[in-house]
Amino acid sequence: MPAEASPAVPAAVSATPAQLAQGWLRDAPSELLAEIAPATRVITYPDGECIHPHGGQAQGMFLIVRGRVRISRTTDAGSELVYGVLRPGEWFGEIALIDGRGRTHSAHAQGPTTLVLLGSAAFARVVAAYPAGMWALMQQLCERIRLIFDEFEHASEMPADARLAQRLLQLARASDGRTVTASNEELGRMLARSRQTISKYLQAWQRAGWVRCHYRAVEIVDATALRGLVGGG
Repeated sequence: MPAEASPAVPAAVSATPAQLAQGWLRDAPSELLAEIAPATRVITYPDGECIHPHGGQAQGMFLIVRGRVRISRTTDAGSELVYGVLRPGEWFGEIALIDGRGRTHSAHAQGPTTLVLLGSAAFARVVAAYPAGMWALMQQLCERIRLIFDEFEHASEMPADARLAQRLLQLARASDGRTVTASNEELGRMLARSRQTISKYLQAWQRAGWVRCHYRAVEIVDATALRGLVGGG
């Protein structure tokens, strides 16, 4: 089983307790965060660098401080299937720590990305000392699983434009409610569609006043119209 990818630009610093108090550790005792903070590592990856490969052994879980992380798998035919793009404040990599098996997906830096690595031993210490944190982590997992079920529920029947509208709404909810930071190529990978197909739909929706297209980003102007397209699919 492949090992965890080595960071390209490691920084010889640890996270602060304040940095760790996000997501499932938002309400963790300050004393516990202060205890585990010295055991963490702050790591910076350049754009496109592999953070960990699919099937790799887990050395810990990660918190995004800056940049974005692309979560994907590569098919036997060599095509990349993108499941999502994570943003600052989000943790990932917990599944392999919980079940002791290989990584469920690959993770790559999307632009220069800074992460905090919470190692396996520190993770075990948190779980033992802060059981409520495991419940918070389970809620995070459940939310992601629900999104997966929502995606697959109509995937086989929904037309491509409805699936694109659904994914834009999902990604916007994970950020500021209106902005999706992703290129047409990235959106195409998420839906197994070509960049040209994504561009065709977005240009039509921009003419209709539903979205505004920017460089590597889409701004949702009329979410009701997109939801109607999803419902009609």
